[in-house]
Amino acid sequence: MAYGIESFNGSNKIQFGTTVLEGLTIVASSTAAPGGTVSGIDPTKEFLAFNRTTAGFIRGSHNASGTSWTAENNSSSNYGSINWMKVRIASQAGTQNTGYGINVFKSDGSISFSSNFSAGLDVKHVMEPGTLGSSQAQNPSPFTNTTAPMPADIGYTITDSTFANYYFAPGLQLFDVTESGGTVYGGIRQETFKFNSNYTIGVEGLFSYTLFFGYGSSRIRQRQTNASGILVLKKRG
Repeated sequence: MAYGIESFNGSNKIQFGTTVLEGLTIVASSTAAPGGTVSGIDPTKEFLAFNRTTAGFIRGSHNASGTSWTAENNSSSNYGSINWMKVRIASQAGTQNTGYGINVFKSDGSISFSSNFSAGLDVKHVMEPGTLGSSQAQNPSPFTNTTAPMPADIGYTITDSTFANYYFAPGLQLFDVTESGGTVYGGIRQETFKFNSNYTIGVEGLFSYTLFFGYGSSRIRQRQTNASGILVLKKRG
């Protein structure tokens, strides 16, 4: 290893290595109320991760370019404020020149790890694209005209029995609405999360469309698989 640092355990297995995985750092964080917007996202360098501290939903949508994200404007107690953070890999975060600690650089001069990053992040789990929502077993068939909730696939279980410090990074969240003349017929929603009271995290995508007939209407809903990979991150401290 020409550049970087590696740490091994007693079994000679690598615990940490800057040539294996770059560190992650939080470059901004705050809270979004229902209808609130996170702007100034650089999709070429950073991604958003989301958290809530009580049971309920995380739903929202990016704009087409991925430079902003807006929380679903729903006043129900199942929604409420959402914690968010912008995350970058170390080499995209810039040199950390303040405070005491250690900086580790790659051969091109970019940083791969710094103890001066705002908070350490552990990658706890990765949900692969196309692995959640494919069963389409709800209400109880793949199609339904009821308004009953559609169950989400369980993507992760938090064993700490607390939602604190667990963030979920879904890539782009998109909600494409189909409408005509001001009437919303349906749409496609990608990668939403349901925090359950038993600390399981459901992941769901949804295609929804309303068909109008001369004698009334019928609503079709069908599960969608996750279009992107989803990271489960835990903030240290």
